[in-house]
Amino acid sequence: MTTIDYPEMLSTVFYTQGCQWRCQYCHNPELLSTRLTDPSSSKSLPWEQLMDYLDSRKGLLDAVVFSGGEPLIQPGLDKAMKLIKEKGFKIGIHTSGVLPQKTSLILPYLDWVGLDVKCMPENYGKITQRKKGLDAVWDVLEQLLAADVILECRTTVFWSLTPVNEILELAKLLASKGVKKYILQIGRAGNCLTKKLNKLENLPPEELPELLLELDKLFDEFVVRDN
Repeated sequence: MTTIDYPEMLSTVFYTQGCQWRCQYCHNPELLSTRLTDPSSSKSLPWEQLMDYLDSRKGLLDAVVFSGGEPLIQPGLDKAMKLIKEKGFKIGIHTSGVLPQKTSLILPYLDWVGLDVKCMPENYGKITQRKKGLDAVWDVLEQLLAADVILECRTTVFWSLTPVNEILELAKLLASKGVKKYILQIGRAGNCLTKKLNKLENLPPEELPELLLELDKLFDEFVVRDN
């Protein structure tokens, strides 16, 4: 159970397996493959067990948050959310916005979304190490802004990958689209997919204080936190 994955709600998190991207700073690399290393592992749970768990937590839990990996690639995500919603729980999701069509299917069940916006559109390939689906996040963002959901956009920063001027440019773009809450997540070395990032100290640039002041002016709510 957690109080941070869905702000101001006591929630439980379901971690899903698989992701289309290979972001250099990914700190859950064990979830990237769609194939479980050990299907009999206690980390892999049958759906019925999860439903029994939620039934036992009625009146205690407020919400269920889907995370990963990338939950949007799960073929049964909309049906899963519908079942959980019918049990009386709010629904949240952590997503990189990789599938706009899938997003439209789950919108009726969503109450809260944490959307990862990794960098300016033209630089997505550098972060994700992939060439496909890089424009999807902007379609998903438009859907979420038009929907009745609480939206939090966030960017994970390793300063060697995303310099200060790009963060400011990205923040201005998001604010111009109507984003109200923005999180700057300072990446931590230790379990990154790209091993060289684990050897680098993610030292704050000299311009950081000035950047934070500028970002605070752009949004109704702006937060800096460790990833």
